[in-house]
Amino acid sequence: MKLLMENFRKYLNEIGDLSVAPYDFEFAFEEDEEVYYEFTTDAGTKYDVSFVRFQFPVGERTVAEDMWVISFEIGGDVIMTQENEPLKIMSTIVAVIKDFVASPKLNKGIRKYIFEGTPKEVEDLDDQSARTKLYMRYLKKNMPAGTRMEVTGENKVFFELPEEIE
Repeated sequence: MKLLMENFRKYLNEIGDLSVAPYDFEFAFEEDEEVYYEFTTDAGTKYDVSFVRFQFPVGERTVAEDMWVISFEIGGDVIMTQENEPLKIMSTIVAVIKDFVASPKLNKGIRKYIFEGTPKEVEDLDDQSARTKLYMRYLKKNMPAGTRMEVTGENKVFFELPEEIE
């Protein structure tokens, strides 16, 4: 039992630190205001990670802020990974996000991002989902110092990169 608890603590400490090497991924294509990457797991599941440019309305004025909506899908569905390697999959998604952030040609200098931590069917929609908590843990450990992060209603995770990235 003691060994089991030690392994469980080690697993919890690994969450978000990218100690698990990501899968190889590649830039797939850019179309209009959308950018796509893809990777395939050892089990053969193909993931698409997309960044879609969105103008987010601000208050009652007509002013809008540009941001990127991030999503990752399996065959067009935003579902659970259905594989027993969530750390490797999340490490890959974080690596893709870092690649996109580091490419001004692709991100067009937009520093604001948003994505949704879709709740599992058994979770209360009003509470922060387990996925949202996992995503926030990864963000906190992997985004540059000075990144502003917040969770808004409906498990939407917003983050804004600092002006200068070290």
